[in-house]
Amino acid sequence: MKANVGTTDKAMRISIGLILMMVAIITSMGTTLTVIFMTAGIVSLLTSIFGFCLLYRLIGIHTCEMGKNC
Repeated sequence: MKANVGTTDKAMRISIGLILMMVAIITSMGTTLTVIFMTAGIVSLLTSIFGFCLLYRLIGIHTCEMGKNC
């Protein structure tokens, strides 16, 4: 599994993931929306931690810098 998520992309994914998880926890949107927001937040955080996005791989996108094990 080669990394395909760059530094800037990782930072944005961490921010978005944390925001989605906070919104899911703080607001009372109902069970379904809470689960959707929490799942999206967790997936965003995991892709930034591992540096690999399956959707990017399927589409053929690489946002990591050249020469950094991409």
